Amino acid sequence: MKDSLINTASSDSLNNVIKVVVDSDGVAGPIIFFTFILTGLISYFYYKIVNQRLLNEGILKAIEKGVDIPFQIPTKNYFLRGLVLSFLGSAISIAFLLMSLRSGLTFGLPILGLGLAYLTYSYFTKENNN
Repeated sequence: MKDSLINTASSDSLNNVIKVVVDSDGVAGPIIFFTFILTGLISYFYYKIVNQRLLNEGILKAIEKGVDIPFQIPTKNYFLRGLVLSFLGSAISIAFLLMSLRSGLTFGLPILGLGLAYLTYSYFTKENNN
Protein backbone atom coordinates (compact mmCIF):
# COMPACT_ATOMS: atom_id res chain seq x y z
CA MET A 1 0.00 0.00 0.00
CA LYS A 2 2.78 2.38 0.94
CA ASP A 3 4.69 1.69 -2.30
CA SER A 4 1.65 2.32 -4.45
CA LEU A 5 1.08 5.67 -2.75
CA ILE A 6 4.70 6.67 -3.37
CA ASN A 7 4.54 5.65 -7.03
CA THR A 8 1.23 7.48 -7.50
CA ALA A 9 2.58 10.61 -5.84
CA SER A 10 5.77 10.62 -7.89
CA SER A 11 3.97 9.99 -11.19
CA ASP A 12 1.40 12.70 -10.38
CA SER A 13 4.13 15.21 -9.60
CA LEU A 14 5.97 14.29 -12.81
CA ASN A 15 2.77 14.76 -14.80
CA ASN A 16 2.27 18.18 -13.18
CA VAL A 17 5.82 19.20 -14.11
CA ILE A 18 5.29 18.08 -17.70
CA LYS A 19 2.00 19.98 -17.90
CA VAL A 20 3.64 23.14 -16.60
CA VAL A 21 6.48 22.88 -19.11
CA VAL A 22 4.26 22.06 -22.07
CA ASP A 23 1.39 24.40 -21.20
CA SER A 24 3.53 27.48 -20.64
CA ASP A 25 2.22 29.41 -23.67
CA GLY A 26 4.33 27.50 -26.19
CA VAL A 27 7.59 28.99 -24.94
CA ALA A 28 9.21 25.70 -23.89
CA GLY A 29 9.51 24.32 -27.43
CA PRO A 30 11.69 27.08 -28.87
CA ILE A 31 13.72 27.33 -25.66
CA ILE A 32 14.54 23.62 -25.72
CA PHE A 33 15.22 23.78 -29.47
CA PHE A 34 17.77 26.57 -29.13
CA THR A 35 19.26 24.98 -26.00
CA PHE A 36 19.97 21.78 -27.92
CA ILE A 37 21.38 23.73 -30.86
CA LEU A 38 23.61 25.79 -28.57
CA THR A 39 24.79 22.68 -26.70
CA GLY A 40 25.62 20.97 -29.98
CA LEU A 41 27.59 23.94 -31.28
CA ILE A 42 29.51 24.34 -28.03
CA SER A 43 30.35 20.62 -28.01
CA TYR A 44 31.49 20.78 -31.62
CA PHE A 45 33.82 23.74 -31.13
CA TYR A 46 35.16 22.47 -27.81
CA TYR A 47 36.06 19.12 -29.36
CA LYS A 48 37.69 20.87 -32.31
CA ILE A 49 39.73 23.19 -30.08
CA VAL A 50 40.92 20.33 -27.85
CA ASN A 51 42.02 18.28 -30.86
CA GLN A 52 43.85 21.24 -32.40
CA ARG A 53 45.61 21.96 -29.10
CA LEU A 54 46.78 18.33 -28.82
CA LEU A 55 48.03 18.40 -32.41
CA ASN A 56 49.94 21.63 -31.79
CA GLU A 57 51.51 20.24 -28.60
CA GLY A 58 52.65 17.15 -30.48
CA ILE A 59 54.18 19.23 -33.24
CA LEU A 60 56.02 21.44 -30.72
CA LYS A 61 57.43 18.38 -28.91
CA ALA A 62 58.60 16.94 -32.23
CA ILE A 63 60.29 20.25 -33.15
CA GLU A 64 62.03 20.40 -29.74
CA LYS A 65 63.41 16.89 -30.27
CA GLY A 66 64.49 17.71 -33.81
CA VAL A 67 62.29 15.04 -35.40
CA ASP A 68 60.87 15.56 -38.87
CA ILE A 69 57.14 16.07 -38.87
CA PRO A 70 55.42 13.91 -41.46
CA PHE A 71 52.66 15.45 -43.51
CA GLN A 72 49.31 14.19 -42.27
CA ILE A 73 46.35 13.79 -44.56
CA PRO A 74 43.30 15.03 -42.71
CA THR A 75 40.73 12.32 -42.15
CA LYS A 76 37.00 12.78 -42.04
CA ASN A 77 35.71 13.19 -38.52
CA TYR A 78 32.49 11.21 -38.31
CA PHE A 79 32.24 11.78 -34.55
CA LEU A 80 31.70 15.51 -34.96
CA ARG A 81 29.17 14.99 -37.74
CA GLY A 82 27.30 12.53 -35.57
CA LEU A 83 27.36 14.84 -32.57
CA VAL A 84 26.02 17.82 -34.48
CA LEU A 85 23.35 15.85 -36.34
CA SER A 86 22.21 14.08 -33.16
CA PHE A 87 21.75 17.35 -31.30
CA LEU A 88 20.02 18.94 -34.27
CA GLY A 89 17.65 16.00 -34.76
CA SER A 90 16.85 15.87 -31.04
CA ALA A 91 16.17 19.59 -30.92
CA ILE A 92 13.87 19.54 -33.93
CA SER A 93 11.98 16.47 -32.67
CA ILE A 94 11.48 17.83 -29.16
CA ALA A 95 10.44 21.24 -30.45
CA PHE A 96 7.79 19.72 -32.69
CA LEU A 97 6.57 17.44 -29.89
CA LEU A 98 6.22 20.33 -27.47
CA MET A 99 4.32 22.35 -30.04
CA SER A 100 1.97 19.36 -30.54
CA LEU A 101 2.94 19.00 -34.20
CA ARG A 102 3.44 15.27 -34.60
CA SER A 103 3.86 15.60 -38.37
CA GLY A 104 7.06 17.56 -37.76
CA LEU A 105 8.76 14.48 -36.34
CA THR A 106 9.39 13.37 -39.92
CA PHE A 107 12.02 16.12 -40.09
CA GLY A 108 13.76 15.53 -36.77
CA LEU A 109 13.89 11.76 -36.41
CA PRO A 110 15.79 11.00 -39.66
CA ILE A 111 18.40 13.61 -38.74
CA LEU A 112 18.69 12.09 -35.26
CA GLY A 113 19.03 8.61 -36.78
CA LEU A 114 21.74 9.78 -39.17
CA GLY A 115 23.64 11.40 -36.30
CA LEU A 116 23.43 8.24 -34.21
CA ALA A 117 24.63 6.21 -37.19
CA TYR A 118 27.68 8.48 -37.56
CA LEU A 119 28.41 8.19 -33.83
CA THR A 120 28.13 4.40 -33.99
CA TYR A 121 30.37 4.25 -37.05
CA SER A 122 33.00 6.47 -35.45
CA TYR A 123 32.95 4.32 -32.29
CA PHE A 124 33.53 1.07 -34.16
CA THR A 125 36.18 2.46 -36.50
CA LYS A 126 38.17 3.83 -33.54
CA GLU A 127 37.92 0.41 -31.88
CA ASN A 128 39.37 -1.26 -34.97
CA ASN A 129 42.18 1.27 -35.48
CA ASN A 130 43.62 0.87 -31.97
